[in-house]
Amino acid sequence: MVAARSAVPLLADFLQPSVIWHERAVFASPPPRPVTGAILGEGLGFHHDGAEDALRLETPAGGGLDILFDGFAGSYVSISIDLPQHHPGALSAGSVLGMVCDFGETVPEGAWCRLNLREGPSLSRPPGVFRRDGGRLASEFDLSECRGRAIAAGWVDLLLPPAASGRLGIAALDLYLRPLAGF
Repeated sequence: MVAARSAVPLLADFLQPSVIWHERAVFASPPPRPVTGAILGEGLGFHHDGAEDALRLETPAGGGLDILFDGFAGSYVSISIDLPQHHPGALSAGSVLGMVCDFGETVPEGAWCRLNLREGPSLSRPPGVFRRDGGRLASEFDLSECRGRAIAAGWVDLLLPPAASGRLGIAALDLYLRPLAGF
């Protein structure tokens, strides 16, 4: 992940002036073989349950990631995004974690994400609220259920619909943390 503090058009209608932090994923050159667990960049992992030779990963010149399917028979494909470790204590009961994924034209049917929080030996998955807007999938997770528990680490799974053939492109992927709105 790379810190991005400047105005970002992708998130212009999601971010508020009170954003605690915002980061954009930077996809590195993909591995020659898309094995499950492959590293796609700092804090980014690629996972699937199909044959490696039925997938190809590419990073377009403008950034992002393209996943090419050719005879893929697996049941899932996902990208894991580690939560930043350089904001200690920022994940708290008074905040909301959000993710916006820009797929370009349209959000693929069946795309969704899940937040995983490691709290000591336990793993929790707070429920999320999802919004599709053109080619963007926006997700927010209310961390209020974490009240009183220390969050050791966390990650977001972006779960993508597998296809037998075709291309799925991700133009941009952003994470942000904002305070929970007060009433």
